Amino acid sequence: MRMSYIDVEELASYVLANGNKELAEEIQENGDYDNLLMEKYDDQIDMSIFEKVVNDLIKFTPVLQSPITNELFNCFGVRDGSDFVAICKQSAE
Repeated sequence: MRMSYIDVEELASYVLANGNKELAEEIQENGDYDNLLMEKYDDQIDMSIFEKVVNDLIKFTPVLQSPITNELFNCFGVRDGSDFVAICKQSAE
């Protein structure tokens, strides 16, 4: 199972913003992921490569359980105060 492209874009925005939520939201509004990724990674990684890497790495993230649905999933996330907020997730296999 692959993550949705929208989830990958959201993760890219957080990576590009070094985890800063406000800056990530600005990047999401702008939507210029390719140029920003190429700039950050010395013209080596664009959005298509980032998407492949993210989909390969998601299975190596911890399996978490949703407190609401009890669904098990792998996710990338960020700290928000004392909470952990999933940025993008996929059902654990």
